[in-house]
Amino acid sequence: MTKTGRTVQLGRHGSEQPRRRATELEVEIEIPASPKRVWEVLTDFDSYAEWHPYETIAGSATKFGRLRIVSRKLNGEAVQSRTVGVIMQNQEEAVLEIASGSPLFWGAWRWYHLQASPKGTLLRHGTKFTGFLARKAFITTHKIGRLQPYLDAVSDAISRRAVSRNWRRTAGGNRHSRRASQAKRRHDE
Repeated sequence: MTKTGRTVQLGRHGSEQPRRRATELEVEIEIPASPKRVWEVLTDFDSYAEWHPYETIAGSATKFGRLRIVSRKLNGEAVQSRTVGVIMQNQEEAVLEIASGSPLFWGAWRWYHLQASPKGTLLRHGTKFTGFLARKAFITTHKIGRLQPYLDAVSDAISRRAVSRNWRRTAGGNRHSRRASQAKRRHDE
């Protein structure tokens, strides 16, 4: 696995100065895999539990598809939050953007922007928090920089998954549909 050119910045898309009250964080990493491969990793929500360091996602990878997102601490401890998300942008092999929570009180906007590069894929991804409570929390008690280990862990996990030789696409569907498919195969044998 080769990582090059990782940069971190406060503010979205190269804003000049990090704002003191910033509620967003972005990371950039170059992954030695094709954009198609990285896109497959990002949109295969059924396999997030296998590789994502702190989230599991269930739902369809279609525009305006509803998602169930469960987050836990980076070290795998107890569940921190459960929320519903919606895919706001889905441009194959280019842009995946997910909004979750309540945009008026405490919401999160996650984005993944892929671009072909000479070494594979340039991936820019990050999170922006929205809402009254989020702004208040980041002004008073939280600092957006403390989320840096989470974004770094996601970058590393996506890169490992995309370049892995043992990577496989899961059967798809939710747990119930997978169990039904397995039962049908056993019955047919």
